[in-house]
Amino acid sequence: MRVSWKPSVKVATGFAVFALTIVAVQAQAPGSAFKDCSDCPEMVVVPAGSFMMGNGAPGAPSYETPQHRVTIAAGFAIGKYEVTQTEWMTVMGNNPSSYVGPTRPVEGMSWIEAQEYARRLA
Repeated sequence: MRVSWKPSVKVATGFAVFALTIVAVQAQAPGSAFKDCSDCPEMVVVPAGSFMMGNGAPGAPSYETPQHRVTIAAGFAIGKYEVTQTEWMTVMGNNPSSYVGPTRPVEGMSWIEAQEYARRLA
């Protein structure tokens, strides 16, 4: 399957997760996984739509309140797994991680390095 996409890398809590903003997808069902090429990361389709986030129940922990509606305006695909150190090294040629292991998630990269990773994958 070929996807027309804009790449980006989300860096949350120090780990890189590759995400794609889907411009056009050929009949991909929400939640389905795909790889655009043999060396590409496995991606999962997240559809546009709305859902309720949080917990509106009395006595819910403060970090789960207030309950509110979240709307995803455009569908996108996101990496099924964190970017591994092996995947990072294949593209970038270095490993910024402190907790070294080929199948561990890459960590310790800068935002600029994460953007360069996405640019190179594109």
